[in-house]
Amino acid sequence: MIGHCDSNVLSVLLKQRLQHNNKRLRRIFINPEDACYMTDYDKYRPSRRFYRETIDVQLCENVTAGLLLPLLNDMIDHIKGFALTVTGGGRESHLKDWTCFSNFGSPNIRCMNIGFTSATESIFASVIRNCPALEMIEFHHGAKPTSIIYNALQSLPTLHSFTINNEKTCNTLPNSVNSRDLLNFFTHYASLGDQSTLDEIRLCHIDDLDLVTLLEMTEIETLKEVELCDINTPHNLPLDHPIQALKTLSLLERIVIKMGYREVTDVGIQQLDCKTIELSSLEYITTEGISNLIKNSSKLEELRVSNCGNNSIRTDIIQTLAEDKNIVFSP
Repeated sequence: MIGHCDSNVLSVLLKQRLQHNNKRLRRIFINPEDACYMTDYDKYRPSRRFYRETIDVQLCENVTAGLLLPLLNDMIDHIKGFALTVTGGGRESHLKDWTCFSNFGSPNIRCMNIGFTSATESIFASVIRNCPALEMIEFHHGAKPTSIIYNALQSLPTLHSFTINNEKTCNTLPNSVNSRDLLNFFTHYASLGDQSTLDEIRLCHIDDLDLVTLLEMTEIETLKEVELCDINTPHNLPLDHPIQALKTLSLLERIVIKMGYREVTDVGIQQLDCKTIELSSLEYITTEGISNLIKNSSKLEELRVSNCGNNSIRTDIIQTLAEDKNIVFSP
């Protein structure tokens, strides 16, 4: 793990590998200078669970493609994923340094976690196309994918997991996305029916996401896991309808709904049914709504409820109902 990154750091790493044939080095994590940039999601995001052989460069403005590419190319036969945040800040000279990165890629790479600017989106779209075995893609730190990125993703034959996480960091606010382009992306996978490869979607900390886009997501019949956290809709419309529509997904195994003060009521949650359901920070749901969820369920094995109902949820009632149906309940 490296804290302050410049050309000397990457040069030393490359020199050590070349001189000592150090092929045991599998994981490089270059941390931002200020620890507050690293969110909890960064620390525990799904890519870290699955791909330990990674290069991870986060919010280090001094890192350019010219510095990073020699090390990446030297480790190309060993790494299975990389995480990279490009923060160009609009400086043309800095952005030019990333042009050569568009040629990077490998059939070994399974996981990619990227933050980019509008000026570097096409570069990362090229990288995605150069990684034909990519299974997991995550966008973070205010990245706003458009059809440029989505078209590249749709060319992949093995994409399983898709995440947009715009969690607030020290210098990054939750951002809106291009809802229409995301809608078209979901429509593509919905049109594939049971031939779709996409089985995980996580949408976190996103502003101005249209309800019709969320509803289209629920048409992707291969989904096994859906996570919706802190999503704002235009005019703050209630989210009950798209959440309720998740009940139509027969393969769904895990649902996570965490909405803060966004309006989700009993109508949205009480028909949900899958193996694991996590409900957090849902102010408008009630003990009755959660009770109905349990009573209506046939697949539910684990239920987690925290900070819901303005802290008025009767956990004793929920616990009794859960035990009667052999459901593990965690308040």
